[in-house]
Amino acid sequence: PGSVMMTAIGTLAGSGILPLHHTILWAILGAILGDNVSYWIGYHFHDQIRDMWPLNKYPQILQKGEAFFENHGGKSVFLGRFVGPVRPIIPVVAGMMNMKPSRFMVANVLSAIGWAPAYM
Repeated sequence: PGSVMMTAIGTLAGSGILPLHHTILWAILGAILGDNVSYWIGYHFHDQIRDMWPLNKYPQILQKGEAFFENHGGKSVFLGRFVGPVRPIIPVVAGMMNMKPSRFMVANVLSAIGWAPAYM
């Protein structure tokens, strides 16, 4: 749903209905904030996440995210932003796996700067 919304907002910005630069800036900030919240949830709760809804109902989602993180290491936060199936789970997994907050923030900010304009 986020990708569809970003495309719709990008269309509105491209047609001049919304201010393009402000729209991109808000999209970048929203992406950074959203993934930060997910990261800190994973960082705080660690393996308890597995027992929480909705991940306790769909453990395969978390398994895919962990496999992606193990395969790509720290760059998975950057890459994951652009890979739909793992996009929402990678920040949680990064927190669960104790990725350093500073390293997470660098990847998070850089990927958001590239992601927002690309999806618009």
